[in-house]
Amino acid sequence: MHQPYSDADANQLYHALFCDDLEPVTPAPGEAAAPWQRALMAGPAFTGSLRRLVEDPSGDARVRALACHRLRELGHVVHPRRLFGVVIEVPRHGGLDTLAVYADGGLRLLRGQGTLTLAEAGNERERQAVQAVLEAGNQVVHGPGVAPQPRSAPSLQAARVTFIASDGLYAHQDTLERLRVHPQAAAVLHAAQGLLHALADTELPVAA
Repeated sequence: MHQPYSDADANQLYHALFCDDLEPVTPAPGEAAAPWQRALMAGPAFTGSLRRLVEDPSGDARVRALACHRLRELGHVVHPRRLFGVVIEVPRHGGLDTLAVYADGGLRLLRGQGTLTLAEAGNERERQAVQAVLEAGNQVVHGPGVAPQPRSAPSLQAARVTFIASDGLYAHQDTLERLRVHPQAAAVLHAAQGLLHALADTELPVAA
């Protein structure tokens, strides 16, 4: 699996952002599993628990996306094009800045060599900025000419916008300059820039 950061923990956190792999959220040996983790690891006979996770509007958006991923792994059909999050990757100074925004208001920001900040939209300006990113993402996912595709390795020469949907990952990848004028990605990048400006005035907690 590709490792864009020099720190192993940062790489695990990075892969968890996309909600397309159970390994980063699987409990370590001897670690107690949360109910949602047990549901994700259960066999085909327990798909009801997965669907309950998906349909819980108050649930963690990442868990809901992972439950959709697991249902697809088990061969089940899911309601398509439900957006759970947007991940934006931008190469910067030999590293990779990664901003993830989720439908429940959660935020993750990995900077450069792997410093992770954790937050939720805490004030009205931030909530509006998160909503703008998600609304722009919804336009892409429900637009023509896009389809889910497996995630590839990030590029240190190109930026990428990934949309985490119920039926898989949708993505646009190109130079940042071209994405800024891309008919679908430009609105997402503009909204994400507004979010970063909103967050610049907030003291975000840094993960240990």
